[in-house]
Amino acid sequence: MKHTLPGIVVLICFLNPTKLVSQNQLQFNENGIFKIVQFTDIHYRNASEKSERAVQGMGTVLDMEKPDVVVLTGDIITTRPAAEGWRAVLRPMIERSIPWTVALGNHDDEHDLSRREIISLLEKEPFSLVEHGPQGIGSGNQVLRVKNSNADHSALLVYCLDSNAYTPMEGVGTYGWFTFPQIEWYRKQSARITAKNNGRPLPALAFFHIPFPEYHDMWITDSTCVGVKGEAVCAPAVNTGMFASMLEAGDVMGVFVGHDHENDYIGVWYGIALAYGRVTGYDAYGDLPRGGRVIEVTQGKREFVSWIRTDEGDIVNRYEYPVKPLKNIE
Repeated sequence: MKHTLPGIVVLICFLNPTKLVSQNQLQFNENGIFKIVQFTDIHYRNASEKSERAVQGMGTVLDMEKPDVVVLTGDIITTRPAAEGWRAVLRPMIERSIPWTVALGNHDDEHDLSRREIISLLEKEPFSLVEHGPQGIGSGNQVLRVKNSNADHSALLVYCLDSNAYTPMEGVGTYGWFTFPQIEWYRKQSARITAKNNGRPLPALAFFHIPFPEYHDMWITDSTCVGVKGEAVCAPAVNTGMFASMLEAGDVMGVFVGHDHENDYIGVWYGIALAYGRVTGYDAYGDLPRGGRVIEVTQGKREFVSWIRTDEGDIVNRYEYPVKPLKNIE
């Protein structure tokens, strides 16, 4: 808007008050470190003291870790009105001016908002990185680019994917799976970015809610797994090949999910780390101490360190990727 006063030209610019951050601000720090905190399975209920305790716990983790971005990996809200619950859960990030994004779980759209309506709500909130993503292949599929410390090119990719909710075919298990159009979208995104990087895949991490079937195979095979397996892996009954696509593409070095509240382990399956987050919500089942998973990535290397930070302040289950060989003991 332009106003003219005697001898003076005044330009008044109106900024969108709801979109206070963009993914272009995601960047490795001057020490070449980028830190992510994953919260999962908050199961927030309006007017619940347990849920408010979970939100306070999120604030404790954020104050201790001071991440560059937060990723919520599903089953965040189990209440109505859902919008009220979402805004309560987002408060710890917004109050601390921390960018955040969401990968939806199977329970998030069981109330009064559809998956698409949830994404429309979230993308307007302060410090949101949430996007609708391509239409027709789920809600919120996106790839975030993290720039290097000089901010001149991308150095890390963060895929946030909609692992869907329940089986679309009667009699075929309980939970949904990645569809072929989703897998095709991932393959095209990865190939395009790799081609622009002179044929070298950029290091990448992937976040979603429901684990791959490969999580079970890894647990019974990989002796380097760190953490707890307190329940069966509640994966889809069919394997549509997203893990195989990530393996072929060569960019994803770690996958982070939620869904199974009694599991928080991490290990490696054919070179890709498969990890659970730590259940965050007190209105969710399970006996593990509540908290979040931290992932600290090193710029220019296919390396990260991860650990669980509980909302009591403890650090447990530290894990280095790639796994360092054991030293000989003389």
